[in-house]
Amino acid sequence: MLFQLRQVILFDLGKSPENLDLVQVRDLFCAPKSGTVLTLKGEMTPGSLFGVIWLIVDAAFKLGQAIPQVNIIIAAKMAAGEIFSIIDQKPFIDSSSSSGMKIKEVKGQLKFEGVHFSYSTRPGIKVLDGISLDVNPGETVAIVGHSGCGKSTIVSLLMRFYDFYKGSKGLAISDLS
Repeated sequence: MLFQLRQVILFDLGKSPENLDLVQVRDLFCAPKSGTVLTLKGEMTPGSLFGVIWLIVDAAFKLGQAIPQVNIIIAAKMAAGEIFSIIDQKPFIDSSSSSGMKIKEVKGQLKFEGVHFSYSTRPGIKVLDGISLDVNPGETVAIVGHSGCGKSTIVSLLMRFYDFYKGSKGLAISDLS
């Protein structure tokens, strides 16, 4: 055992065989070598040496478990930045604005004439392409169609969640507050 410890000390001092990398050996055996020297001088007990080596191995193991989580933390931070940039965007339609035309009496007629609409995230895809709709007061209308044909978009335009880019509504709804 003492012979092996002396070999470690000699390896660390640069007297390693040619096929061993001196830096790797030094880094690998630095703590055990220093502890061995202190143990041989009587300044450290073998139990303390074992405790130090155990702590180093345990810390390396914990670090090895923590490193893969760094990528997850970085991805979460980037995603949060993108989410906050969306939250901080100023909307095209300010629902809290008091400007615009105020109507004294609304008759309840809804009218779309040649309305065209595309979402800003997909400007090349027309969701509504020249749709016309006329609903009189007291009438009930069912808007039916396959998924993605624009049913919810029509309702969103009526509630002014979005503005259309071509066509008109019965009133100049874009001027209303």
